[in-house]
Amino acid sequence: MLGQGVQATAEIDAFERGVRPVLRIVLPEKAEAVLRFRAAPELQARIEELAGKSTEGQLTQAERAEYAG
Repeated sequence: MLGQGVQATAEIDAFERGVRPVLRIVLPEKAEAVLRFRAAPELQARIEELAGKSTEGQLTQAERAEYAG
């Protein structure tokens, strides 16, 4: 699970670096609120669980639909 947390942090950092400049142009008054947004811990844990299963090719059809959202 530690590896997934590290990966999630790297993904968040990459997302923020890529999206922050766009948000400053499009939504300057909302940019920080959007970047500070974090999913509820239960939802984040489920996303990480599904991501792991997806990487391993072990998603059921129902899980694949849930993950696709």
